[in-house]
Amino acid sequence: EEIFISDIANGLSGCRRYASQGEVKKHYSVAEHSTLMSWYAKYEDWVPELQLCILIHDAAEAYLGDLTKSVKGQTGRGYNRLEKSVEEVIFEKYNVLDYWRTYYKEIKEIDFRMVPLEKAAILRYPQPWAYDKYPPLEGVRIRCWPAITAKRQFLATFENLAEELGLPQEVIEI
Repeated sequence: EEIFISDIANGLSGCRRYASQGEVKKHYSVAEHSTLMSWYAKYEDWVPELQLCILIHDAAEAYLGDLTKSVKGQTGRGYNRLEKSVEEVIFEKYNVLDYWRTYYKEIKEIDFRMVPLEKAAILRYPQPWAYDKYPPLEGVRIRCWPAITAKRQFLATFENLAEELGLPQEVIEI
């Protein structure tokens, strides 16, 4: 009952990808990342439940913060369990937990396929990463929206999906 989409949107729009390691003048947020992934899923005609699942796939970061993969890997099982429990509460609230469990690998593949696009957009001197082996998503353009734009786009995407799926209305703060 303490999970609200406006809190998630607010947290993710202020949380920059890659622990803020991109160019300082380029604000690329987790909210933009998630929104673009959800739009890609819509373009690919994935069902609305999966589009929503993708939109909120990083929602736990609104409450826990974003850790880079290398740091996350060093924290041990405690952090992973905490993150998983927060994710499950969020997915359950929005009725997509079964979709998350069933399509986790497909969602993660789209996530990995964002990496080359994100590196090109925000890093001044991109270095090779393990995730470079994934081909970039076609038709996705990183824009580096200001935080308020990222929040608005995330919330608009959520509202459209929530209406389509018949989810209860939430008070949305911008």
